[in-house]
Amino acid sequence: MNNANKKSHSHVVAALLIGFGSYVLASPSFAEETLSIPVWADIFNPTGSIKDAVDSSGFSASNGVADYVDLYGAVDAVFAGDNLSNSVATDMSVGYGSSELPYTVVANDTVSAGHDVGNGFVMASIDSMGDLVLYGGVERLGTSSGSSYIEFEFTQGLVQAVAVETALRGERSVDDLLVRLDLTDGTVSGAEIQRWNSESYYETVTSIQITSGAACSGDLLTHLVCDPSLATGEHDYQTSFEPWTEGWDLSGSPISVPAPNAVVEFAVNVGQSLGVSPDFTSIIVRTPQDLILDGFRHMGHWAQLNEASN
Repeated sequence: MNNANKKSHSHVVAALLIGFGSYVLASPSFAEETLSIPVWADIFNPTGSIKDAVDSSGFSASNGVADYVDLYGAVDAVFAGDNLSNSVATDMSVGYGSSELPYTVVANDTVSAGHDVGNGFVMASIDSMGDLVLYGGVERLGTSSGSSYIEFEFTQGLVQAVAVETALRGERSVDDLLVRLDLTDGTVSGAEIQRWNSESYYETVTSIQITSGAACSGDLLTHLVCDPSLATGEHDYQTSFEPWTEGWDLSGSPISVPAPNAVVEFAVNVGQSLGVSPDFTSIIVRTPQDLILDGFRHMGHWAQLNEASN
């Protein structure tokens, strides 16, 4: 990835993008009832833009429709770029302080390799039962011993970063979703699916036990957690998507970092897990030190805003 592309993605972290138009959440005719992690390289170009390389039959041909629609029947897909720090360079989206909104402060700082994450990926689809299904993944650098975690939080309200060294703006709503992946010595050791309840805290809906040495664990109908460092085939991230091998500091100077050894990935049938399918807007990826902030283009706030203006 060139420097210009990397720097452009870093701005996504600073504030949610403006709306891109509405999309009707309709059930795809070929929705799969069992969960499987998408191949991210089939959805995104190396620059992070959305691919349009196949038609509705899967043949190589641009047809003006995003490949996440043609290949997966999905309704939205988001590539969220993030700086790599590796304990050396400046990451422009470090999060510290309380994880409670609006108390998370966004800052320019370094992130240790054990808590550093790179680019993130999210895809949303609606299955044949009308349930929202979310898929996510993020590059991680951490290979050191010890514990860490990666959280994917999906909020119905708009969450924004407006300036450096200020708290995030936004609030949580009932049935906001948190997917937490626990890491031990560089591999996924457990996971939880949580919902924000009316008492204003996250409660665990599903606790996922990760089988030692297994590439993927979970109930294939409702949730799945994958650690590609243990996997082969379609979950082998090193062969399905070219990882970034460089990061840039705040001045735009390149730094050398290890190639991400893996991503962690998950799939959650939100409708089945929570009993509802909220219209999510914002995406927050969080570790003890790192932060990625982005949002859906065709769901939630931006879709509602566009519909109101039509």
